[in-house]
Amino acid sequence: MKCFCGCGIDVPRRLTDANLRLSEVSIELLAWDKHRTLKQLPPAEAIETDALIDEGANCHLRLLRVVHGETDESAVPQADEWLHDSQERWKKIPDMTERSWPLYSGRSLRVTPDDVEQLYRLRPDRSFSRPEPGEDPEATEMARQLASLRNLHAAGLLTKAELHAAEERARRIGGGDPAPG
Repeated sequence: MKCFCGCGIDVPRRLTDANLRLSEVSIELLAWDKHRTLKQLPPAEAIETDALIDEGANCHLRLLRVVHGETDESAVPQADEWLHDSQERWKKIPDMTERSWPLYSGRSLRVTPDDVEQLYRLRPDRSFSRPEPGEDPEATEMARQLASLRNLHAAGLLTKAELHAAEERARRIGGGDPAPG
């Protein structure tokens, strides 16, 4: 079996489970990134979604290290926990689910072949939100972080002064106006 990330290495049989989890986590992250990128989420949901995606991205990175032989297999149970949490959340979001095949009465994650074409295997948490060719990735990441801070402010978890300070730092670093919200 080849590594799911696309690097081309042959995965040893003992790491097959880690490679399969890597693929499952990747597809879940793809779906969550699509959800946050294409939907206008309320601030509290945006914060929860970003936190879930960040945790999943960390699971993905740990699984990559396992599959590439850089660490032991302790990341697999952590990924299982994240997958369970992710599944419990998306089951409650109608736009992310579809009716499963007839023998199974539950719902399944809605992922289309077009979605899978978008999959960025090394960073599935950025499959839909990554910069377009020619865009500055640092500026795009800064805009994403500022949007997250604006969501925190809208949820009452960040003061107006703290938000303005972050925006001012972004202006100094980026040399311009950081896409006002």
